[in-house]
Amino acid sequence: MPDIDASNGERLILILHEHWVRYVRLVLIYLMLLVCSALIFYAAAVTAYHYDIVTQLLLLFAVVLLLVDHHWFFMAMLSQAENHILVTSDRVICIRHRIFFDEEMHEYAFSKMKFVEAEKTGFLQYLLQYGTLKFESGTPIPYVPHPSAAARAIEQTMGLT
Repeated sequence: MPDIDASNGERLILILHEHWVRYVRLVLIYLMLLVCSALIFYAAAVTAYHYDIVTQLLLLFAVVLLLVDHHWFFMAMLSQAENHILVTSDRVICIRHRIFFDEEMHEYAFSKMKFVEAEKTGFLQYLLQYGTLKFESGTPIPYVPHPSAAARAIEQTMGLT
């Protein structure tokens, strides 16, 4: 968690979590690998009485695939749940965390910002109410729930409205 300097009068205004649509790709990959593992288990059962070594190899591969799939999914979901967007009275902080690999933190200081822009592209983003926050410099922040409301809150904090 970044240091929020209370001695300078910096206050936490808003905490945003990324939109749930961020998890859809992970869930689809997980389910696809789960189905593949089940099919390999089925192939091992079909060959059980005919080919002893093939059955054992298929069974071993299915078990390894199932274990790797479960562990990857758990780690990926925990990593995604750690992503936050913090709005303080002085800056916007975007934290992206991947467990065991890396942690990124992008700061957008209000003293260097002139505007914040909310963007929704495509039917799905309008339907599910998520989008991207863009600043004049730095990387955009994707998967923001209700980006227009978040942009308004940031603009109010900056004193632009």
